[in-house]
Formats: sequence, C-alpha cells, structure tokens
Amino acid sequence: RPHHSQVVKKKVVKKHVTKRQMAHRHWQKGHRFDRRARHVVVNDYRRHHLRTPPRGQHWVKVDNQYLLVGITSGIIAAVFAGAIR
Repeated sequence: RPHHSQVVKKKVVKKHVTKRQMAHRHWQKGHRFDRRARHVVVNDYRRHHLRTPPRGQHWVKVDNQYLLVGITSGIIAAVFAGAIR
C-alpha cells in the first residue's frame, strides 16, 4: 500500500483480438494448394459436371471454384469456376 503522499500511476492496456481470415485467393494451375483454406472435397464430381479425377488427384471446392489437386503434392492441375446460385 502506497503512502498517501506517493502518486500511483495506472496504465490501462486493452487487448484487441482479431480473427485472422484467409483472403480470397486467385487459384492457378501449377500453384500449390494451401490446405489451410476452407475447402470441401468433392466426391460427387459428376453432379457438378466435372471429369473423373486421375489417380492421385481429387476435386476440392474452395469458395465458388473447383480445383483438381494432387493428393500428396498439393499441386493444382486444373481450376474451374462454379455456377453462381
């Protein structure tokens, strides 16, 4: 407890927490797919009018784009825009 003759200085520090979101990316063939991006693996590719993926690749949907991605390498082999609904 300080004496009444001492001046007590207080500093108020506010913590501001922001949620970091992934920026919308422009995916391109040959680039590496960032698996941290919010995506869904597309198993019913025929329903979306996509071709059968070759062995070792699969379709993923990111935002409104379909990407054909190498399962182990993460390299994008094809990019297709989805229909706007």
